[in-house]
Amino acid sequence: MPLICSLSSEPCREPVTTKNGHIFERRLIEKYIQNSGTDPITNQPLTTEDLIVLKVDPSPDTLKPREPGAQGIPGIIQSLQSEWDALMLEMFNLRQEHMRVRKQLAHYLYQHDAACRVIARISSERDQYMQELSKFKAQVRITNVHNSPSSSKMDADKDKDAEGDAPEGLSEELQDLIAKKKNELCDIRMTYKISPSTITSKTLSSSMKLVESHLLHIQNAPGITCVDIHPNQVLFATGGVDTSVVLFDRSQAKKIAILSGHTKSVTAVKFHPTDARIISADDAGDILVWAEENASWTLVCTIHAHSSSVASLDIHPIGTLILASSADRTFSLCDIQHGKVLARHLHPKLQTPIAVAKFHPDGEIMATAGEDNHIHIWKVCTQEYLTSFEGHTAKITGLSFSENGRTLASSGADHTIKLWDLSSVCLYKTLELDAAAIGLSFDHSGRFLAALYTNEIRVFAGGQLELVKSFSEDVKDATGFTWGQDAKTLALTSLDGSLKIWSV
Repeated sequence: MPLICSLSSEPCREPVTTKNGHIFERRLIEKYIQNSGTDPITNQPLTTEDLIVLKVDPSPDTLKPREPGAQGIPGIIQSLQSEWDALMLEMFNLRQEHMRVRKQLAHYLYQHDAACRVIARISSERDQYMQELSKFKAQVRITNVHNSPSSSKMDADKDKDAEGDAPEGLSEELQDLIAKKKNELCDIRMTYKISPSTITSKTLSSSMKLVESHLLHIQNAPGITCVDIHPNQVLFATGGVDTSVVLFDRSQAKKIAILSGHTKSVTAVKFHPTDARIISADDAGDILVWAEENASWTLVCTIHAHSSSVASLDIHPIGTLILASSADRTFSLCDIQHGKVLARHLHPKLQTPIAVAKFHPDGEIMATAGEDNHIHIWKVCTQEYLTSFEGHTAKITGLSFSENGRTLASSGADHTIKLWDLSSVCLYKTLELDAAAIGLSFDHSGRFLAALYTNEIRVFAGGQLELVKSFSEDVKDATGFTWGQDAKTLALTSLDGSLKIWSV
């Protein structure tokens, strides 16, 4: 402490002590007692009579230099001494104030941390209550629709369809629309070129990093199973084990809607490419169509497409037709405008659950694959079987057509990724890996092919499947992923309930 001094034999600097055992320089402590009347350490009352002079042997080690007053300049020395005394007293007071402020700041920081924890808990409870309320409203709305007179015929049709009666099939008008769209897209792809804004392999390898991670679904039922990115690259839709679809706005970094209506875990979710609609499917075999009305999302229709879990969804280029694959060994074509199943196909070649189904970019054919180790090609309009690709030795886990429509990529539990040439209907590239991919996707340009593993994402480039980059540090228990525009964004979902976004 500043008031505590070195021992000295000079009367003006002699050491004194108090009954508490603190040692001070006599001159300084007397001046402090005169001003405050208290002990500077304990703040208890203190008088000069309470001071006890310490007797110290005036050894050379304890002797102080002579007073400067002996040099003949007492005025200057006295002024400096007074300033020194004032400085010591002020420093002592400042140290005491510093300790008081530190204690007060520590108390405030503790209160702030406690407040943040309470706010986080209340926010989580609020989201859960909002989701339950939304689910209740959806159930009430569905009940009202079912109880209305106009729904009688619709219920009868659904019951009839559930009993196994064949749907009506694709109308001639719809088939003409598909053929027209195919010709239109073929002409466009004749001169197809990769957009100059698409990133290069070098940029992806050096610049793509994890930039965001968000917990979206409720904590008591963790796990996000699927994700899709809106064409505007701002909205993200995720489906979870908690039976809800969550809309996340990246620009605002918050959830803007929770869509409740599924009765089981959501297995697939898709944004419509042109309309303000979302299509989602679940483990119950149902497909739900949502539409945005007056800045809020509402359930438009529920399509009872399958008797078992829907494994994948894909949207046809015409925009009104969706393709669903299921564990019940069938694939279906559904009209999302009228909310009904147009075709449900069960073929002798389909003896196992279908894991994935995809439309060709031109929309004329489609591919299905699953546990029978084969890729089957079908004609969309008539669901006619065309051919099969055989080469995998274990179940197929992923399919993806390249944007130019010339290549089909597949991944299997046999630890391989294969590239198939659609023009010559043959296999031209096989890449053997150390693990089995659980998903596969070309980006929108077709320049990159991403393979999803449980704890890793690997990005390949070109027709030779050269590894560009591997993301493994922040990937754990992955369930789904999707590309953003120009391959500048990669979104991943996992069983920990988080949505992770990589970007350049």
